[in-house]
Amino acid sequence: MIRPLRRRHLWMISAMAAIVAPLYLAGLAARPAPAVQKTLPTGLAEPIADASGEGVELPTKPPIRVRPVADGALEVAASGFVEGADLLLYWAPAEGTRTLANAHLLGALRGGERQLFDLPVGAATAPGVLIVYSLGHGEELAYAPWPASSASAP
Repeated sequence: MIRPLRRRHLWMISAMAAIVAPLYLAGLAARPAPAVQKTLPTGLAEPIADASGEGVELPTKPPIRVRPVADGALEVAASGFVEGADLLLYWAPAEGTRTLANAHLLGALRGGERQLFDLPVGAATAPGVLIVYSLGHGEELAYAPWPASSASAP
């Protein structure tokens, strides 16, 4: 009595594996690619001037404060864990740009800690843009113009 049930169960499981596995693989192949935004829309994340008048505040949650320190370096501080996955800080050399095409990676951002990042050679005398990029989401979260006058101030 058990043997016929086991045989039937074997055939049903084998048939289900033969049908479900190709359907699953076809579904994976047919799914659309995730949407990736190459530029940040105008007005979505406008930079806010820092209260001290020196540096900028990037509009993330919580805000990331960036201020210049001596010798072409930036001090970056956030009051807590910044929303976003695997955040990276970039500096792009042209003031009007909001893409990572010719941007320089400054480093990974950690929430709740003060960090120092060195600007690329020549960045202290040229205007540019600071960009916060989420590697996990594949999008720019915030940007702020980084004027040459602020970057060269001690």
